[in-house]
Amino acid sequence: MKKNILIKSYLLFVMSLNTAQAYDSYGNAQIARSDFSIEESGSPNYDKGVSIVLSAGMGLDKKIGVKGFSVEGELTKSITSPGLSKTETVAGASVTSGIEFSYWSAGVYGAYSFPITNSIVVKGRAGYVQTNITTKNSLTCSSSPSTCDNPLISNIFGTISENNTGKGTSYGISVSYSFADDKHYFLEYTKTKAIEDEGIEVSIKHIGAGISIGF
Repeated sequence: MKKNILIKSYLLFVMSLNTAQAYDSYGNAQIARSDFSIEESGSPNYDKGVSIVLSAGMGLDKKIGVKGFSVEGELTKSITSPGLSKTETVAGASVTSGIEFSYWSAGVYGAYSFPITNSIVVKGRAGYVQTNITTKNSLTCSSSPSTCDNPLISNIFGTISENNTGKGTSYGISVSYSFADDKHYFLEYTKTKAIEDEGIEVSIKHIGAGISIGF
């Protein structure tokens, strides 16, 4: 008798887990801290930026007969640019050199969600992303006009922009908590290989928090 009760309890528990986040489709919105890195010798540590990330997913339960699998499409846009600035004295003038990276990306992912409890779900995903990066290099003078107009340095000030597009792999993991039948808070980590060219690899890491709505 006790054995039958335990079996029934276990089956009910498993069934409740399988219903967690079992939606035909869902949408996610998050704000993420972006960590921009260029993996080459002597590359500096850039200041962090902020990005907005929007994604939509479709469950594949009915397509392949296995719960937990889904496909996602995602768009990311930088709000504040990662970068770096440095000020030094050149020919008696205070000169600031700066670099900023702004970007957007579009990607597709395959994902698998594994419920820990009826409210907590862990999701892993991997995909392919196209990233467009605009790099701005600038030199500005913050001294008096007479000092900045020094012929030795006056022609070096300005901004140069460069645009690059690359494709690469991306992977991530998230943990979500259900606070309503179709709504979840989540934390997510994603790393994307944005550009790889001539041995130089540009990667972007996101750590974000957001809300997911199933429908």
